[in-house]
Amino acid sequence: MRNKLFILLTASTLVLGGCATSSVDTEDTNEENIETSEGSSIGDEGEELDIDDTEVESDDVSDDDSASEDEAGEEDYSSQIKAEVDEVVASSSSLTDEINGICDLYEKYENLRMDGETQVEMDSLSINLLYVWQAETESLLDRIKEADGSQYETIYATYTDWEQYVDDISEKMAYEYEGGSIQGMIITTYSAERYRNEAVKLAEKLAVINGESDFEAPDFGIVGYYGSYDSFDTCVICTEGMESGSYSLLICIKGKEDIQAYFTAESNDFGSYEFTNDDGSIKGTISLKSGAGMQITEAPDEYSDLIGTGFVFDEVY
Repeated sequence: MRNKLFILLTASTLVLGGCATSSVDTEDTNEENIETSEGSSIGDEGEELDIDDTEVESDDVSDDDSASEDEAGEEDYSSQIKAEVDEVVASSSSLTDEINGICDLYEKYENLRMDGETQVEMDSLSINLLYVWQAETESLLDRIKEADGSQYETIYATYTDWEQYVDDISEKMAYEYEGGSIQGMIITTYSAERYRNEAVKLAEKLAVINGESDFEAPDFGIVGYYGSYDSFDTCVICTEGMESGSYSLLICIKGKEDIQAYFTAESNDFGSYEFTNDDGSIKGTISLKSGAGMQITEAPDEYSDLIGTGFVFDEVY
């Protein structure tokens, strides 16, 4: 996902077009001619008036028949995306190729979203990012069930337990955008990334079942939610910062007020990052990979009992 500064600048420069409407006097409405069928109408005296048939062409109709419109009149790409995911699956020589192909498909719809002319359009198009990875997870689950039904029951139960927390986690991750006009779009993007991470885990399981020992997952970086997905009491959230190469941290520790901190992409010799909060009163180190390990090294009195304590968080969700 592009950094937040680019998203915010893009959102702030969008101009939403309006459309003029004309008012209708309610008393005059009853005196209007009543249209009865194509090609004719009834006048005030009851006589039938001829109206020339006119063929109207709309510039709003897409040339792509695979994208339909939903009830709101917006293009719905869900069926198209499902077909494209199936095509990637069918044409891939391995699960590694498949995941990379789905990443390319995701990028296609990310570019479509970024090409939106208004913020409203970009918001609407962001749902396609979620559709891509949801379709892939469903495909992987189906193949796991077909390949090994006994393992599927356990895998699917874990999946459904995880899935019910996706919205909560994504909303929690969008804390910096709370109340903003692009909050919904950011939440949808984070939800798509949660399904992306889950798809990789399912692909790893299917690779084991299929005997694909050379499966290799893409490196999605360190952005994510670290901690138990059924509780926000103790977790770490890492998101991209406002400046390129910077990251934001939300550190949640049970019984303490949440800590907002920041760090740059440059790690130290031990592969961890040195973070600090806004006023520099809280400092520490954190490592972020498949899981998170954190230690606070400097803090004011209310956090002093945490100094030197090591925190370990579950793998990224």
